[in-house]
Amino acid sequence: MIPKTRLRPSSMRHFIPSPCIRHGNGTNIVARMFRDISIVAAIGVTQAVITVYGIILSLQKQRLRTGFVIGLIGAIGIALNVWGAIRSSRSQQALQTQVDRIQLNTEQPPKVTVNVPSQPIPKQHTHVDFVTPLPTQADLFLPYRKGETPSINVRYRNGGDFPIRDGRMKVKIIIIPFIENSIVFRKYRNKLNAESSTILGVSNSHSNIGYHTYYGPALSDEDVTKLNNAEEVLCAIGILDWRDDSGRYETDVAQCVMAEQPVAVGIFNWHVGAENNGEHKLL
Repeated sequence: MIPKTRLRPSSMRHFIPSPCIRHGNGTNIVARMFRDISIVAAIGVTQAVITVYGIILSLQKQRLRTGFVIGLIGAIGIALNVWGAIRSSRSQQALQTQVDRIQLNTEQPPKVTVNVPSQPIPKQHTHVDFVTPLPTQADLFLPYRKGETPSINVRYRNGGDFPIRDGRMKVKIIIIPFIENSIVFRKYRNKLNAESSTILGVSNSHSNIGYHTYYGPALSDEDVTKLNNAEEVLCAIGILDWRDDSGRYETDVAQCVMAEQPVAVGIFNWHVGAENNGEHKLL
């Protein structure tokens, strides 16, 4: 004999039916509606038969009032059954519509499009730095001599993170009274208009120091005496016109070399004007 195995309740699997959505819902709806209508029709026919039978018995026993009441109650019952069936059918249709919508959303989830506004990209702006100029000869200012033509290497670089384009520089070497060294750029800026531009082109970010050589007037006896005695100073003033992605700019240079006190020592140093490396946006 084959031994019988009794399953313990703890080892039995319980399957709990869960509502699911099946395809072919339209056919199911029609079948349910036909079934409901058939039931209502059967109930209505049954009530009608009972009502008619009650009326006939009442008429046979000449109880008109009783027959009328039975007929009225039967008619009301039939009407209520019909009305209930209509409401039930409409409720089923509404429920089925919701179920169909849920099924559609489950099979084809709605696509949600999120339009994230684009962030404006900041325009790339850089800057020009003028660094301390250098004489073209080691002994140029030790001290000045009659007839010499002072020449200065005006040095600059791109001190920012982005390229400089279309660079053009104008520089003028001038001799001015010592007391004007603090206002040299403002006072003599208009003299740059007649100067020709030096084309610099493109300068990459954080570039090495570049320079261009500019020449001043030949020195007279009076110039030599006053320059060596710190009564006059030799200055380089200029502008560098350039562009980057954010617009067109102009950077100023104002640097003067002068004899330090006491003049007998013969020491000359560069002094930076207030406008030096000042930047102005043109466009």
